[in-house]
Amino acid sequence: MFIDGDADVYGVQYPPNSSQSAFLYNPISAAYTIMAQAPAAGGAFGGVNDSLQIVSLNIFYDFPAKKQITIKPPGTYDSEATANGVNDYAEIVGTWTDSSFVTHAFLACPTGFASGCPAL
Repeated sequence: MFIDGDADVYGVQYPPNSSQSAFLYNPISAAYTIMAQAPAAGGAFGGVNDSLQIVSLNIFYDFPAKKQITIKPPGTYDSEATANGVNDYAEIVGTWTDSSFVTHAFLACPTGFASGCPAL
């Protein structure tokens, strides 16, 4: 699970006899939202910011806009990147592994969300 500066919690629930689903919970307003289209939280990898933009594994999901994109640094395959966090400017940090199994860090921004860093 991940928490942002507004106390919103993002995570995954595993109900009995059902498939997993992502959720967003705000303890201040007691609002609990099941997000069928959001990516499942990737264990220790991911995050949520105060704009309710979520990163998990190699997915960026803008909850208010219901818009999802794959995080794919230039020169990588779709599954090679892992997002480790997203800040309030939609700047995503993470890692990717090249064909020689060398791990690299990246800073990227979804096109149209932030400026000052490489676009995804």
